[in-house]
This record gives sequence, structure tokens and C-alpha cells, in this order.
Amino acid sequence: MNALIIEALVRRLERTSVAECEYESCSVRVTLKFDRQALPKPPSVESLSNANSGQMQGSFVCAPRAGFFYITHPLESQPLVAVGDAVKKNQHVACLMIGELMSPVLAPADGVLGAPLAAQGALVGYGDALFSFEPVSS
Repeated sequence: MNALIIEALVRRLERTSVAECEYESCSVRVTLKFDRQALPKPPSVESLSNANSGQMQGSFVCAPRAGFFYITHPLESQPLVAVGDAVKKNQHVACLMIGELMSPVLAPADGVLGAPLAAQGALVGYGDALFSFEPVSS
């Protein structure tokens, strides 16, 4: 088990309302428990949009699952897409990795991809906003 993965999980979970997380890899099992009595609820995509209404109108590309966020595929040198690129519905725009499993992040509709909202290699949770996104009407 990689200590960096555990450290990243702890950092990520500290900002959420998750009280307990169990992680198992090979023959090692780690259970993380957090005291959540005084923890505020994490911000939603809607509150993020309202708080930054001058910057982020429209929609977001959200994480379909938890994982480490990568704009560039590990076997490539260039990002899958660039800020301002026009993308098609279900186009591969980023990757999420947990262990050796890599999952695509797909564009939710035809539109224009905005700036990434998570850093390369950051641990993101299910539903976290990964990119700002402006859908285009057909």
C-alpha cells in the first residue's frame, strides 16, 4: 500500500462529511475514522457556481467516480483537450485513476470546455466539478 495514496485520501476526506472510509489493497486494510460533529457540509456545485457567478456561468464536467484526476493521459505528453476546445458529447476529456484502474471523464454534451477546477494528480470525489463547461445548443 502506498503511503501517498493514504495521505491523499486523508486530505480529501478531511474536507468532506465522510465519517469513515475503509481502503483495502492486497493483504493490507486501512480504516480511517473522522470526528464529524462540528464539520460544515462541503460546498455543492450549485454553491460553487453561485459564489463565483461572475466567473463560472453554465455547467460543469463532474467526476463520475472518485480517483486521481489527470488532464494528460499517462502514456501521452499532451493534454487530452485544451481550455476553450469545442468538445462533443461523450468525448474523452480527462482520466481518473485509482491504483491501476483508469476511467475516462466524458463531456456531458456538445460544448466548450473551460478551465480545469482540480489540479493534475489531485484526489477528487464523486460529483466534484472538474472543469467549467459551456454547453452549445444544436
